[in-house]
Amino acid sequence: MFRSLHVQLGLHTVILAHISFSLAYVVIVILARLRTFDRALEEAALDLGANQLQVFRYVTLPILLPGIVAAALLCFTVSFDDYVITSLVAGVNSETLPMIIYAMARRGVNPDVNVISVMITVGLGVLILLAGRLEQTGKPSERHL
Repeated sequence: MFRSLHVQLGLHTVILAHISFSLAYVVIVILARLRTFDRALEEAALDLGANQLQVFRYVTLPILLPGIVAAALLCFTVSFDDYVITSLVAGVNSETLPMIIYAMARRGVNPDVNVISVMITVGLGVLILLAGRLEQTGKPSERHL
């Protein structure tokens, strides 16, 4: 398709491809969060004198934030794992981390691959723990109710 449109492959085509297949995950996760969203909270904020921007910033966005973070983590994980699409839409001069890891692993066991894998695992674990804490701070504690 890119050849017929005379578009050169590169990092921009990798980004477009990953946005295209990640968009479905984002829509599903955000729609699930919106189904549990109580519109009466927005109406109450409007009745109390908030304008549309304040309602979005102080009511809607904090309620949707766990869904947004979950969608971002899911898209990052799926996008990071998808070597096949990346290799098809990347140009000759563009390399992504999964392509580099795959090339290093193909040449043989290299300690650098192990180090990169541990760093990615620890980094994603920290992000997941932070997302869990963010979700807990957004909910009122049961003992205060």
